[in-house]
This record gives sequence, C-alpha cells and structure tokens, in this order.
Amino acid sequence: MAALSIVRDDGPATLVTNGLFLLSEIDNLTPGSKIAFEVLESDVFGLQDLVGETHYYAMGSQIAFWGRIEPLEPCESTHPGLACLRARPTLRGCITVLADAKDSDTSQ
Repeated sequence: MAALSIVRDDGPATLVTNGLFLLSEIDNLTPGSKIAFEVLESDVFGLQDLVGETHYYAMGSQIAFWGRIEPLEPCESTHPGLACLRARPTLRGCITVLADAKDSDTSQ
C-alpha cells in the first residue's frame, strides 16, 4: 500500500490518500510512465478532485514527480492486498508521469 501526497508552492506535502494499492512498479519513472493502482472507494478522499490536473506528487518519502491523475473507474479488485475486501467498492486509476508542470500531452 502506498501513500500519495501533493506538494504545492514548496510547502510541506499534503496527504491525498494513504490507501493506493499499486499495480505498477515505480522504481524507474520516466515521462510517459503510467502508475496503475486500485483504491477503495472509501479511501479516495481528495483524489477524485485532482483528476485531470497537473501537480507535483510525492509517493512515500522518496519518490516525487510531476503527474496527472487519470479518471478513476469502478472495478473488480485484483490486487492481492485487497483480497479480504473484495466486496467493498473499488476504483482503478493511473497517474501519468509528466516531464514537468507544462507537459500537457494527453496522448501518452
């Protein structure tokens, strides 16, 4: 499970959600990479409000990147960490890693 925070104006990171179940490796993020994840609908918090916007994100305490959250879709969970919670509503989404804040290419 991973935590996702947003960094605004060089201030401290603000937690968006701490319940992302990653479906993608995040070891080597490059522009155009996609970070796929599942999240319980009850753990979405402010994540839904950030869909389509470009922000500087921090994942955990060691990975930071410019990114855009793509639309979240209801799904049947496949992540092993959610095995005991299969009956709970789950959403699947991805974050597209961008080169910088001005990267507006949505075809990636």
